[in-house]
Amino acid sequence: MYYKLFFLLALPSLLFAQNDYPQKEIELSELAVRLQQERDSFNRSLLAQNLKTELQNTLQDTQSYSYPFEQLKGVSLLNAPDKSFRIFSWELYVDKDHYTQFGFIQKADGQLFFLNDKSDEMRSPQFGRLSANNWYGALYYNIQPFESNGKQYYLLFGRDSYSFFDRRKVLDILYFDQKGAPKFGQNIIDIKDGRGMKRTVSRHIVQYSAAVSAVLNYNPDQQKVIFDHLIYGRAVPGAPASNVPDGSYCGLELKKGRWVYIDKVFKDDPNNVLVNDQSPIEIMKRTPKKKRESNLQKMFGNRKK
Repeated sequence: MYYKLFFLLALPSLLFAQNDYPQKEIELSELAVRLQQERDSFNRSLLAQNLKTELQNTLQDTQSYSYPFEQLKGVSLLNAPDKSFRIFSWELYVDKDHYTQFGFIQKADGQLFFLNDKSDEMRSPQFGRLSANNWYGALYYNIQPFESNGKQYYLLFGRDSYSFFDRRKVLDILYFDQKGAPKFGQNIIDIKDGRGMKRTVSRHIVQYSAAVSAVLNYNPDQQKVIFDHLIYGRAVPGAPASNVPDGSYCGLELKKGRWVYIDKVFKDDPNNVLVNDQSPIEIMKRTPKKKRESNLQKMFGNRKK
């Protein structure tokens, strides 16, 4: 099987020589699907590099920007609402605790940028100001334009499979410098951390248990970013402890060019909410012991004795 993959890598892009974009789309889809289905890690790595090469060869053709790639499988494609660029992204499963993302930004003016995932090397990725060559990799699923201080920015919403027990969702900020090159991250997100402390970050990263789903997206009706409020616990009995949703939602709202934190997006009955974004110590103080134990039992089951 290895020699077949080496042969594919050695092939010139003959399939793409006739500007037959529907055929190119089929070939790219086949590569992406094979990448997802391949069980051997060495073969997956070869397929991922081959997909990168073939997609790059396709997108370097200036006429390709007008082709929508609406039937492309295994690769996420987001178009900027202003039609000035689009983003391709996909994921490589390396092993159960290691995933790598790949991506391209193709601009309407013909510029093409490969996105090089360096997230494994980032100690505090929420604070970094990044570039195409130093990218926090994510599989993007939504894009939302906004302005800050007269400059055009874009919110990017992405998913990172991250590890066997945990997943991540990422809210990043994209903009372009004077040369048209993409930049990621901007210090205009005011958030609260898990201890209820306010801080300013360049991107918001949500880490949660792989056994649950977590919301992080833009709500156009409310014109807010909405995401699950997470607490530390077990999603299912016997699973490792991680962050899980508690049923309430936090948010970010654009005010004077900054994304400002909102404790609760939806009003609710405080007697029926397990926790909110106040200090955990204060929550414990005001909640009767019997009610605390009852709430914990409802969420996580009986404790082992």
